[in-house]
Amino acid sequence: MTSSTFPPGPTFKSEWKRPFREVSEEISQGLLVHVRKRFERFGDIYFLANRTPVYVTRHPDHVHEVLVTRASSFKKRAQDLDTFLGQGLLTSDGELWRKQRRLIQPAFSHANLVRYAEVMVDLTQQTLAGWRHGEQRDLNREMMELTLAVVCKAVLDYDARRGANDVVAHAMSVLQGTAGLDVLPRWLPNPIHARKKKAADAMDEVIYAIIDERKENPGDDLVSQLLAGTDGEGMERQQLRDELVTLFLAGHETTALALTWAFFLLAQSPGEEAVLHQELDEVLGDRPPTFADLEHLTLPGLIVQESMRMFPPLYFLPRVAKEDTEVGGYPLAAGSEVLLWIYFMHHDERWFPKPGEFRPQRFLPNSDMLRHRHAYAPFGAGPRACLGKNFALIEAQLLLAAIAQRFRVRLVPGQDVKLNPRVTLGPRAPIQMILEARRR
Repeated sequence: MTSSTFPPGPTFKSEWKRPFREVSEEISQGLLVHVRKRFERFGDIYFLANRTPVYVTRHPDHVHEVLVTRASSFKKRAQDLDTFLGQGLLTSDGELWRKQRRLIQPAFSHANLVRYAEVMVDLTQQTLAGWRHGEQRDLNREMMELTLAVVCKAVLDYDARRGANDVVAHAMSVLQGTAGLDVLPRWLPNPIHARKKKAADAMDEVIYAIIDERKENPGDDLVSQLLAGTDGEGMERQQLRDELVTLFLAGHETTALALTWAFFLLAQSPGEEAVLHQELDEVLGDRPPTFADLEHLTLPGLIVQESMRMFPPLYFLPRVAKEDTEVGGYPLAAGSEVLLWIYFMHHDERWFPKPGEFRPQRFLPNSDMLRHRHAYAPFGAGPRACLGKNFALIEAQLLLAAIAQRFRVRLVPGQDVKLNPRVTLGPRAPIQMILEARRR
């Protein structure tokens, strides 16, 4: 324990003494600037004396403590996602979470990942067949549609492209709606709630249709497996819906954002892009990538890791203390909240030299540019780490390789790309890209 009960942090008195212009400018610059300046003022961990005590940290030792060594003392905070995800893996806790994880785990076995890889590449090739040299497209939208099609087909055996635009629109509506300013109680009618409910109802229509179809015609897909169960105890319709919506949303957006930021960074790094193209040409030639090629392709994995360091889709992780515990030597009472800032941990020059530079080689084995073994956590860590981590990494590498093999992505000049920290860390506005075919 430390000699102090609480870490340093802003108080009403200290904030009142600061010039109003300084405080208002800091807030107006956005959440990331506001939090970064607080870390600069107070250090690696600071305290907010709200109605519920809040501890905010960026230090890898603290992150590891909360997610791994003291994981049993904390639970997830749903961030209003339970409105849509119900009691899925992302929001459930305790014995229900353990049971659901045990039932879903087989979906991400090595054998299934090899099978999913074929679907990933096949759907990417279908997408690329519709791309043309010189076209202008929305980079993030393209990645969202592609990864949504992949997770639907690979895991749910559902063809999202039958209504891809509608499905993507509903998915985006759900994800964006959960992070909007909404301080009104859920029972009170208002436009924000109505918009959320409309998006959720549209998502449910698709999900329940899949469930009902598999009840009538079971197959070898995840839905059929979960309905049957591995021990004779399958999932109820509502619980299965919650898990599928979780996979539907969380299963594609993280990968889509990783790819969006990877191509955004490559477009500004011609040297790294040239090395990637050389490796793809040497290993693949003109044929599409396969799961087996990942053993021989180095650059796609390094690029994906570096893009998720610079722009981690899950840029902060909220936790709530289930019991009296501690973090960084400070005592925490049960009910206290802890905010783990993955973004600022990834951008700390103590752990990542020159953190603002795109350097995929920092993730090479034995690199001297990785200076803390717990400082990289784009998928979380410990028992609640993302179950679909391997699926997402394999997908991101294969899609990156397949796209970069055939196209260069060029950014439309004059764009002011800004970050939009909501549920995930995406771009504030569409990133417009121009397609440049590598072979014509």
